[in-house]
Amino acid sequence: MAVAVTAAATLLRWALPGVLAGTPYLAFYPAVVAAAAFGGLGPGLLATVGAALCVDLLFDPSPGWIDLGDPVVVGRLTIFLLGGTGVSVVAGVKRALQTRERRQAEALSRTAAQLDQARRAVERERDILQSVMDGPKNSHLVYLDREFNFIRVNEAYART
Repeated sequence: MAVAVTAAATLLRWALPGVLAGTPYLAFYPAVVAAAAFGGLGPGLLATVGAALCVDLLFDPSPGWIDLGDPVVVGRLTIFLLGGTGVSVVAGVKRALQTRERRQAEALSRTAAQLDQARRAVERERDILQSVMDGPKNSHLVYLDREFNFIRVNEAYART
């Protein structure tokens, strides 16, 4: 995607040479933002570096050579590289947070499903116990804990 949007920006730059002549990186800013927004840090940085290379190799009057003595050239390149890196870092952090949030939501969903399954199992066991306790009408049934505290008695036991 980073390569595709950088190529599209390059074609736009070629299509509008007079409009974009004074601002060589202008057509590439949307490409960097798109690559970073959809791909995160790596694609954003790839689009940033790719765009800088495209400007240098395809649209600079002296390709392959950056005039470090010209403050305008250095300033434009520095602003573009810093801006592209900043957008890429922000997009990467956002993407990482979204991934973390999605994983947490999935974990909570699994936990909620497990709790619901456990609740249904306890209810099923309670219903079975109740049917056993209520089944025999002439038998006295009592359910005690380890300290002999009453947990449940059947109706015949309660009447007696």
